[in-house]
Amino acid sequence: MHEMLPCTLLAGEESTAGVLQTLQGTRAVVRPERAEQEPAGLVVTADGLAAAPDRGLTTGRKVRLRIASAARGLWDYAGVVDRVDDGEVVLREVVLVRSTQLRSALRIPVGVTVPGRRVRPPAEGAEGVAEPDEDAATPDEDADAVRMVVVDLSADGVRVVSRPALAVGDEVDTHIPEARRAPGGGLEPLPVRLLVVRSAQHGDVEHHGCRIVGLDAKDREHLHAYVARVERDRRSTAAALA
Repeated sequence: MHEMLPCTLLAGEESTAGVLQTLQGTRAVVRPERAEQEPAGLVVTADGLAAAPDRGLTTGRKVRLRIASAARGLWDYAGVVDRVDDGEVVLREVVLVRSTQLRSALRIPVGVTVPGRRVRPPAEGAEGVAEPDEDAATPDEDADAVRMVVVDLSADGVRVVSRPALAVGDEVDTHIPEARRAPGGGLEPLPVRLLVVRSAQHGDVEHHGCRIVGLDAKDREHLHAYVARVERDRRSTAAALA
């Protein structure tokens, strides 16, 4: 998801700028920027001056991989140098340490209608199989079904208008159309769960601000990419009409 983004490899006080080639599972490949060969440093020893030991990107060295995107944010990964060859640095044992996501300029108008279903918590103290509820909705009368218009969307939240109305604290399962890359190519819906955190009246319509919860790192990256893609397409269209 971060391929071809600028990045920095941090090893102690040393840093090496480059471009991320691939990041798959726990392995990453970085192509550092080319730099002129510098002479080895010198250190003072009991026997006089000697060449400083190589503290660069050597096999087995623990490093920090920092990936930056002006549109999406900043990610820090920890890893270990597996090998350095053919102008590339290969890392193993790569794990996400921290991510800082940027929300400014990332809220995009959407205006699509999606179905949803309210998530009801299990009855307090309920154990085993619940007794049939004579007042429960029939399949043709689903009390938990909602229909929502996604007004706008950011990388971690949405604003919706729903029927019936929602309440703060409600959770709703729904999806964002064409927001995830399908394994065989193309786009597919991204399932999401929304938590209503606030509601506000806009004229005669009640809008609900929702936080997207429960996404794993990969699906959150899909959502980041979707928001950036829609915003990029929107700006291209506006520029063409200007």
